[in-house]
Amino acid sequence: MRLWVSPLRQERANEVSENPIVVASRRHILNYTALKKIHHLIARLLVSPLRQERANEVSENPIHCFSLTFTQIHPQQANMKNEKDLIARSGNTCELCKSTTNLTVYEVPTNNEEGLLLCAKCTAQLNKKEALDSAHWACLNEAMWSEIPAVQVVSWRLLNRLKDQSWAADAIDMMYFDDDTMAWAKSSGDHENDGSVELHKDSNGMVLQDGDTVVLTKSLDVKGSTLNAKLGTVVKNIRLVADNTEQIEGKIEGQMIVILTKYLRKG
Repeated sequence: MRLWVSPLRQERANEVSENPIVVASRRHILNYTALKKIHHLIARLLVSPLRQERANEVSENPIHCFSLTFTQIHPQQANMKNEKDLIARSGNTCELCKSTTNLTVYEVPTNNEEGLLLCAKCTAQLNKKEALDSAHWACLNEAMWSEIPAVQVVSWRLLNRLKDQSWAADAIDMMYFDDDTMAWAKSSGDHENDGSVELHKDSNGMVLQDGDTVVLTKSLDVKGSTLNAKLGTVVKNIRLVADNTEQIEGKIEGQMIVILTKYLRKG
């Protein structure tokens, strides 16, 4: 005890020896003061590499300063797409809607280093495999305030797809990004397009998915082959042609062929 007290002013010696609580309290204050000085030093070191032209903006707007340095201060929030890391970060919940089922890693478009842990519904609608469900996306009112840049960017993109609805437009107006993050958010082009989704549909208007089973509604001659796909032929485990919603791929008699969706129905 005396070794720790010895640097203190002599007049405090009696107080320290008589009241050990004071010793603990002062140790806490000294430790806190030291940590505070270290924190300010780290903050100065992090801000110093910023481009000179941002100096005034940073000094006048502490919120902007925070947004610029967050990924530096919290590197665990950036450059993540490893599933184990994302599970730990999210608490094993969807990082947009907080669902706990059917979670997978979603790689944020235009930034291969960023990933999110999302549920099947969020992923399907982000990838335009399902029509947007505006009621489901009410979750963006909370997700947009996330401290994770990738969650902020994806929320902004989705809100722009829904911007014809007043609540989404209001939410967009409340969001703020620095220049680099805004450029990343805009790189997908969601702010220039509406939320309409083009889906693969069969001859009856039923939505088709990868892995579905379909039935031919017309006999088809396969070009470049002697194969004749007859009316009523069942095609299992189809694959959707990504860049053409009028075509699917499937195997008939062991041969992979492209089939027009207007000539089949969902099995």
